[in-house]
Amino acid sequence: MHAEPTTPSSSRLRVGLVGAGAWARTAHLSALASRPDVEFDAVFDPDARRAADAAAEFGFARVASSLAELLESDADACIVASPAAAHAEQAVAALAAGRHVLLEKPMATSAADAWRIADAARAAEREVLLALGWNYSPVFEAARRLLDEQPIGALEHVVLHMASGTHALLSGESDDSSGRPDLPAVRGTWTDPRLSGGGYGDAQLSHALGLLFGLVDDRVARADVTLRPGPVEGIELGLALSGALQSGATLAVSGTSYRHPTRQHLDLRLYGSDGTIILDALADRVTRIDADGTEVVAPLAPGAGAYPGTAPALAFADLLLGRGAANRSDASVGARTTEVLDIVRSAA
Repeated sequence: MHAEPTTPSSSRLRVGLVGAGAWARTAHLSALASRPDVEFDAVFDPDARRAADAAAEFGFARVASSLAELLESDADACIVASPAAAHAEQAVAALAAGRHVLLEKPMATSAADAWRIADAARAAEREVLLALGWNYSPVFEAARRLLDEQPIGALEHVVLHMASGTHALLSGESDDSSGRPDLPAVRGTWTDPRLSGGGYGDAQLSHALGLLFGLVDDRVARADVTLRPGPVEGIELGLALSGALQSGATLAVSGTSYRHPTRQHLDLRLYGSDGTIILDALADRVTRIDADGTEVVAPLAPGAGAYPGTAPALAFADLLLGRGAANRSDASVGARTTEVLDIVRSAA
């Protein structure tokens, strides 16, 4: 029998981990290990050696032999960082066992599964926070603040573009996704659509879509997609999408993997009846243009638009411990993102 649903104490958060891969260790665990208010409970990975290595590195109290065994405790929360195809089953089980869930992106490999996770979170009255780092970045907060200070009116058109140096990963030429050669990605995480859901859309554009739907309460209504295929079947290296949101706003989305290892590019433009928001993460710049032509530029430091990989885990802990954090990438954001990715998958 699973433990009763738990609520974190005011001073300490107990966390379990499902999926002890490279990104879980270099982003989520490394962030939480620095906090005295977080305790690592149990870790499970189908690769027992990988689970044991993570337990030794981060001081987990025990290694579980199954997800069911991991959930037979009184931990408060669970990090689900397994391949995307396993997310729905594992996240729903964790929620049913009373755990709050930090969930890796993409949320799921189908919109139906994504909404199933959202429904489970609602039924369990538990938080699901998607690991979408830009939603916890200074550029996101700046855009949110500018929108709150002066709304841009009815949304009419959205332009979203992302580019990242993931050509080698998506082409099967490399499995170093974390900057630690001793921690290669789980084989197939990037190049097996049965595990990942797809190529650039799932692996990377999900970040940009998550930022969009964190700022805009809307859903995709329809879209057409053109894919740029790569050498691995079912794994696109880039895509272009045009369509509309349910509000009627037109939508233009693009993304591409490139070969040079520089900072990721992220551009978002929201055109409204009363103004415009322009977010350029590479330039560390967010601007609002009001109806009278006035430009308001958010004060941002250099590096404000860099992708903050550790930020979701820190926000998750602060949220559950009542430290004033907001969930900027909840299950609704993840599910609406997955609806767009479903359209990309159908094109594949």
